[in-house]
Amino acid sequence: MSTPTRPLTFFIIVLCGAWLLALPTWAQEGEGSIERVIVISIDGIRNSDGFGDPNCQGLGDVNNCLLKNLAEYVLPEGTLYTSEPGTKGSAFVNNAATWTTPGHEMLLTGVRAVGPNIGTSLDLRPFRPTIFERLRKELNWSSEEVVAVVSKPNVTQIDYSLDPIHGKDYGATLYFVPSGDWAVEDVGVATWGRCLMRGFLPDNTLEACDPTQVVPLPRFLFLHFGGVDNQGHLDWRFNFYKGAIAQVDEQIFTKIWSELCDKPDADTCADQGQNPHFRRNNTALFVTTDHGRESFTVLKHGGLDWANRAIFLLAAGPGIPRGQVITNVPQGNV
Repeated sequence: MSTPTRPLTFFIIVLCGAWLLALPTWAQEGEGSIERVIVISIDGIRNSDGFGDPNCQGLGDVNNCLLKNLAEYVLPEGTLYTSEPGTKGSAFVNNAATWTTPGHEMLLTGVRAVGPNIGTSLDLRPFRPTIFERLRKELNWSSEEVVAVVSKPNVTQIDYSLDPIHGKDYGATLYFVPSGDWAVEDVGVATWGRCLMRGFLPDNTLEACDPTQVVPLPRFLFLHFGGVDNQGHLDWRFNFYKGAIAQVDEQIFTKIWSELCDKPDADTCADQGQNPHFRRNNTALFVTTDHGRESFTVLKHGGLDWANRAIFLLAAGPGIPRGQVITNVPQGNV
């Protein structure tokens, strides 16, 4: 079945916003067109610990950046939307409730959510349709082609909304990875992502793919990494929080980005990486977050100060400008 790239492009424009359209068209000559999309959410990373750090923006030593691989290898292949370097101010902020559930509902529905979350699977489903439902209804995709892998109970309700003309019949296939020590859930989510991109389910160890469990390739894949936020909430584990950031960076690079681009050289990204189906010239990759954290501690979030609200978006794929860092254009929400 051929891929309807024009409707998919429309949904990507809606997802990422008009700011990314710095070029006349999405499909630049020789770059291919968007056929598949991967959206990654790093839950609860404080701006100053991520792309708000000048070391992560090419203005310092990238070896001191906790998101070293994303900064060194992915950023040169795409566009980063973030704040000016430093610990104050941000051009890119979450304009509403800075908790996990509303943050992800806003990310996936495009509608501002204002309620807090209670941290369990009892959180209310979105009232407006998610991008999962819109893609399935408009493009007639199966549930196996629109997939979400999440690692917190209070994100399990984002697979479909309460919208009466969308809802469960158009929901995504959702897989849940439970949390554990050392943010091990992020290792599991990354393995799920890599295996799904190869057309398999992971084995019971969540370290490798099971070639006997074959599934259709997703066209839209959402990966939620909850380990950074989980470690940040533990009052004696600041080093574990920083370690979780470095770990999720490494997991995204080795298990997701390497499928698209197998050369560890920012200037010579291969058009075809390890995966024949997900490639640099047919896949759009978006890496973002749902909220920040308090400026003076990583223990809490939920406030409306800049540190809680500051977020980022790193995008790479066909038609997306390469090596761009945008810090001076105000933008609310993803």
